[in-house]
Amino acid sequence: MHPVFFALLPVLLFYTGNIGEVRLADLWLPLLVALLASLPVWWLCRRLARDSTRGAVLASFFWVWFFAYGHWRRWLDAHGPSSEDLGLLLYGALFAAAVVVVATRRDLKHLSGALNLIAVGLVTLELAIIGRYEAPRLWHRPEVAQARVEARAATSETARPHLFFIVLDGYARADVLADLYRYDNRQFLDFLRRRGFQIAANSRANYCQTTLSLASCLNLGYLDPPVVPGPQSTDRRPLQNLIDANRTCAFLREQGYDIVPFATGFQSTEMPGSEAHRPRRRLGALSEFQSALLSTTPLLPLLRTRLPVYVDADHLRAETVLYAFSHLPSAARSPRPTFVFAHIVNPHPPFVFHRDGTMVEVLRDTGLADGADFTGKPGVYVAGYREQMEFVNARVETMVDEILAMSARPVAIVIISDHGPGSRLDWKHLEKVDLRERFSTLVAIRLPQRHPAKLDDDISTVNVLRFVLSQCLGADLPPLPSRSYFSNFDAPYRFIEVTDAQGRYRQFGPPGTKGG
Repeated sequence: MHPVFFALLPVLLFYTGNIGEVRLADLWLPLLVALLASLPVWWLCRRLARDSTRGAVLASFFWVWFFAYGHWRRWLDAHGPSSEDLGLLLYGALFAAAVVVVATRRDLKHLSGALNLIAVGLVTLELAIIGRYEAPRLWHRPEVAQARVEARAATSETARPHLFFIVLDGYARADVLADLYRYDNRQFLDFLRRRGFQIAANSRANYCQTTLSLASCLNLGYLDPPVVPGPQSTDRRPLQNLIDANRTCAFLREQGYDIVPFATGFQSTEMPGSEAHRPRRRLGALSEFQSALLSTTPLLPLLRTRLPVYVDADHLRAETVLYAFSHLPSAARSPRPTFVFAHIVNPHPPFVFHRDGTMVEVLRDTGLADGADFTGKPGVYVAGYREQMEFVNARVETMVDEILAMSARPVAIVIISDHGPGSRLDWKHLEKVDLRERFSTLVAIRLPQRHPAKLDDDISTVNVLRFVLSQCLGADLPPLPSRSYFSNFDAPYRFIEVTDAQGRYRQFGPPGTKGG
């Protein structure tokens, strides 16, 4: 039976490898397709090998070969000729060689028996991992113990403004754009100032990963134990729970606010209720998880040129971005005070948009990778980032004007980035990371007051909503000391403080290295 289990195993492995980022509902269709496809593949391999045992071994090899293609192609992109045709040719030759080997008369019953044990064991292990992760989510949503936010003075219902909290993923600070990307962002920043925004000149992130940064910002504090697990943990569920049941939304509900979260496409950064604010999928279009799984097979390059909007995860993400920019301003029409949360995965890779807003038709499979994990060359990252940032700037300008024009009450608009870009990011080697690039952020805040309080130039992400809630609703939230922490993506809670008491970045490599 191992051909059936080896057809299911890559799907389960891909799911557990991304378990904190995807929905369980997206798993069932790939499992069903793999199960149904395993039977004709098994039958065909049996006919080719003219023996049931050798045919089963060949079928199991086929599934390993089939789902390994995308990983092989990404390796070629990074280390060799960037050619899908070459990858397909080499893979075809490899499978032909396997047919020749399996067609020998050697008895393979012992090998087939071993494959049964391996396949059943691995599938059982993956199902246990999924069950352990998903069971608590199916039965109840864990409560997050958080101290209540107190207000110094009550505000009347009519004085409570709409609050728009917009997170542009990976958007860099102006000086970093000028130094590392050779891009002058003054025109966009001047537009924001004319619309009443204050912009922090030296703002920075407290954490270098999206879920860490959002969990900290929305909960108005640092992610120290017991708020999150200790440094040995790799469980990201506490971060999702912190985002789902955050202190900001709890406080705003007490103040009579409606909460309007927009879908992001990633389970880990979506609040309850975001399903109502998600673009409609085309009939037959794959989910992002299903499309990403397809990218590990030889089918994606064959389908991408013909059906990009149905099978390409990067195009699906792009539609979510366009939906947020287009529909977010309409929330300003509500007569009730409203908190709008939108995490927009742009200008972060993948580089899907031309500067005029049209989509790149056929994409290389770069996905969400940054820095050392980005499959293209550094120049490709810089060029794609600049192009996409111009698109974001234009959409933000339109969005801000529409919010101000539609708003039924005073409005506060917060536009920040969760962290900076990652052209010089290396998760495994802190000494190679350009800390200024990764931790630089955009912080632009428009308050409804005629004479708003001055925004600190060096504000960090953890203090952004503390400042806004204090100014708009009288919350008792004095600023916290600003600290910045680096952690590896695979060990999210193993924090290394990268700033000193004066807020300067520490040196982690030899003098003159990028980590300085």
